[in-house]
Amino acid sequence: MGSHNKAATEVAEVTEGAFDGTNIKNSNDTRQETSSTSYVKKKEVILNENLDKICRIKFAIQSGVVGKAVYGRIYKNGIALGVEQFWNMEEYSIKSEDFAANEFQTNDLVQIYVKISADADSIDVKDMRFYYNTLDTITGIGTHELVNPLHIKKPSISMTNQDP
Repeated sequence: MGSHNKAATEVAEVTEGAFDGTNIKNSNDTRQETSSTSYVKKKEVILNENLDKICRIKFAIQSGVVGKAVYGRIYKNGIALGVEQFWNMEEYSIKSEDFAANEFQTNDLVQIYVKISADADSIDVKDMRFYYNTLDTITGIGTHELVNPLHIKKPSISMTNQDP
């Protein structure tokens, strides 16, 4: 009986499933447009919970005129976080960037800011999407490795789309 109580207090070792970046969990697809030559916020999501998973954020941009440069960038709470993304064609280009687990916490604002080059006409941005896994695996309890790991599916976290 004493060993049963001891086992109950041991900690399970949980590992995140392999990240493949194809599990879409939130989509903010409305199209926004600007002709600003300075970065302006056009897409925004507020996290209602911690995002403790590796995540991928994608968004699509297009230039209003072929050959004229437009730019997009992921921000967190109004501060540039992602790399500057470039495009200069009239069809949409999907931009993608991966972020570490726990990069985004409850009440963080995840945003897409965009701008045009001085000679461009406009930029459209749409399809801001979050991808992450919801599958964890228990591989052991305390110092005991499980012969057959247990796979646990967690629910998606809650996010609220709130474009400006």
